[in-house]
Amino acid sequence: MNAEVSASAAPGAGEQAKLKYAHEIKQVCDCPPASSQSVDCYAYRFAFDKLDKSFTPVALFNPQMTVSGRPVAHCCEGYSLSMFDTLEQLRKRARAGLDRAPNFLKRIGDHFVRIKLTALDGIRTPSSSNGHFEFFEAATFDGPSRSLAHARLFP
Repeated sequence: MNAEVSASAAPGAGEQAKLKYAHEIKQVCDCPPASSQSVDCYAYRFAFDKLDKSFTPVALFNPQMTVSGRPVAHCCEGYSLSMFDTLEQLRKRARAGLDRAPNFLKRIGDHFVRIKLTALDGIRTPSSSNGHFEFFEAATFDGPSRSLAHARLFP
């Protein structure tokens, strides 16, 4: 995690109902992961030109997608928002995606959004080695209103 992060323990099972998509998440084993924590941090996410279309989990906007051969609706990450610790990490992921699929940014957005997350906004998984993490939104989380910056990934 980046230096601007402070964390607290993940909520217990009784608090899971406070997450958006709690009913769907409850159907997936071990979701959210036990290592998830509420945090205060800045995060970066792929976005579209219109922010209102940029905060929908993949299981809802692309339910036919599969992850490791399983329908995304049966995967925990299907109900989270994919985020990165830094803009540089997000851009690196964008370049790697474009190398594999020229339409990559058309599918996930050619903009970025910088967000300030607080402990009240939800919980996140620990960052992977590439700075990626999954963010599980609290029922009250409103992504567009939490956004601090929004621009094209590659001006």
